[in-house]
Amino acid sequence: MSPRAPRTVSPPNNPSSHAFRRRDLLSGVGMAASMALVGCGSPAADGQETAESPTASSSPKPTVQPTDPPLKIQTGTRYDVAEAVMLPYGQDAARQYGELYVPQELPKNVKVPVVMLLHGGSWKNSSTLNYMRAIARNMASYGVVAWNVEYRGIGGGGGWPNTFTDVAAAMDHVPRLAQHIGREIDRKRFVLSGHSAGGHLAAWAASRHVRGSQQPGGWPVLRPSACVAFAGVYDLVYAQQSGHRQMVNLMGGTPAQVPVNYDLASPIDNIPDQVKFTCCHGTTDSVVPIAQTYNYAAMGKSKGNPAETLILLDTDHLAWTKPETYAYAVGQQKLLDAVMTAGA
Repeated sequence: MSPRAPRTVSPPNNPSSHAFRRRDLLSGVGMAASMALVGCGSPAADGQETAESPTASSSPKPTVQPTDPPLKIQTGTRYDVAEAVMLPYGQDAARQYGELYVPQELPKNVKVPVVMLLHGGSWKNSSTLNYMRAIARNMASYGVVAWNVEYRGIGGGGGWPNTFTDVAAAMDHVPRLAQHIGREIDRKRFVLSGHSAGGHLAAWAASRHVRGSQQPGGWPVLRPSACVAFAGVYDLVYAQQSGHRQMVNLMGGTPAQVPVNYDLASPIDNIPDQVKFTCCHGTTDSVVPIAQTYNYAAMGKSKGNPAETLILLDTDHLAWTKPETYAYAVGQQKLLDAVMTAGA
């Protein structure tokens, strides 16, 4: 199999956009006021699921068990956040765990939304979840339970398929978090998010159901309603051909040597339906080419599930994770919006 040419979809000349009002930002916009919003394309409305019509029957109607109402998320309502609780989702205590951030004094008898966070760092084992803690705590302060996940990386037992199996296991562990939260999980408001390599893993996890049993970890126990990726990698073939040094180590070879691995692991080749995507990228990102976001959005549009793209001028690779930056404030608003509109 000869290497395929990199996808080079250019940004649209006249992208649809809407104004992003500063008063809508979360608190904490810092010194990066000179950064400007370039474009924010909106996807088409998702289709609504319809229930099958009941058939006539003489049997008595089954008893419907009452369920708790969903917690209403409002930007004006803030919660204290307890210290994170470390919970294992696998046998490797050093890497197969997550940190659970739970809002305090939540109303009783409500279903709570969950956001699962995945850190980046070139998929290497030397990178950790530490730098995602600010995002986790911020989300929890708005009433959103945050599950900040660690996983095995390159050099520590990770790579294909183990890194992906870990992410799948952490994702499938989400329903079990209810016993530690003391509230029911709102399955319609489960959102995935990640930065850089974590953006890739979040997008991959959001599309597990497209290939089902073929994927590491198999069919997901719980499907997300949305995914928000910051400076994500969506096309691993393009990444390898563009010279990413870790790609061969992650996938176990080149695209010509292990084409199936790349096909399964690249979100651009597995566009999911009924998952709302937001892809955030900065124009001065020197680590992940902005073409990754443009190309993924274009592929999603061709498959009927266009991603919303949020592009910021003068924004580098790490700005999305630094609380003092404008990019962080805008990105956090997008993530909170994804939770608030999930299941709608």
